[in-house]
Amino acid sequence: MEALPLAFQYYCLEHGARKPASVGSVTAEKTVMAPENSDKTTSTPQKPGPRMKLKDLTWKNKALFNELMERHTFVVLTDLGERVEALYTDLRAAMQAFFEQDRACKDVCTSKYIYRNENKTPMWYAGYECTHVRECFRAHAGDLSRMQWPSADFEEKYLALVCQSICDKSLSLTLGYITDSAHAHQSAGEDLSVCYGLHYPNKVGTGQSNSENVFEHIDPSLYVIEPVTDVAGLDVFDPHSGQWLSVEQVCTPHKEWVLFCGKALTRATDGRVPGTLHRVTRPDHTRDISRYCFIYEQKYQPYF
Repeated sequence: MEALPLAFQYYCLEHGARKPASVGSVTAEKTVMAPENSDKTTSTPQKPGPRMKLKDLTWKNKALFNELMERHTFVVLTDLGERVEALYTDLRAAMQAFFEQDRACKDVCTSKYIYRNENKTPMWYAGYECTHVRECFRAHAGDLSRMQWPSADFEEKYLALVCQSICDKSLSLTLGYITDSAHAHQSAGEDLSVCYGLHYPNKVGTGQSNSENVFEHIDPSLYVIEPVTDVAGLDVFDPHSGQWLSVEQVCTPHKEWVLFCGKALTRATDGRVPGTLHRVTRPDHTRDISRYCFIYEQKYQPYF
């Protein structure tokens, strides 16, 4: 990843605290429960969720950041700046062009490298994969040496949006000390982070149910970043309001990113920060409209 200094400089955020000797104890996870009629509670609130400017993700604002995460389990990052916004929109265009190719062209981009998760369980082949729910282009951010890329241009755009520094800064603010960086975990062979480019066709019969592409769940990760795309589908549950929020309805597509929490973060904070319950829906007005999105999941072995 040292080949990406230009991309990383956009995410470099100042650090200014001391780090204790260890990660800390791990306890039982705190669970967020959605209401029983959760499939009917998606709303557009008057105040569209917790928000912070990217430049405000600093030690000075640590208390506010933690308050928002503990209360809502997610934060919308705003005012990214034109260069950061362009990193996503360039990738968004490259992803769509890739997924619109013939199946044979995409199958060539499935590598022989098998990603193994925190339990050493083999999960998927890196690169292209197609299921009845979605198409994916997946990468193990901690080891990109064996990827089969569609093109050098696609590779450059894909790698430029690895959101490691934002997640690393967020983890430090949450735990209260400067945590080891992604580079340090990569050097130790401990970086299990993954990033996905996704295409949901939103056709009848392609989801896990008639109205959902992916059922509600909490990711196993520490932090997760998903840039807001231009087709509705990502719902996050806000335990503070007791409502599901349609991200694309309350955020500005391509100009705001959602930062949310996984189960590993709940353990690392002794239950202080709950994981973010979320789902991928298929609203009626999006039927037969392709949805393209990108996700980065922060996963470091010492936290599992």
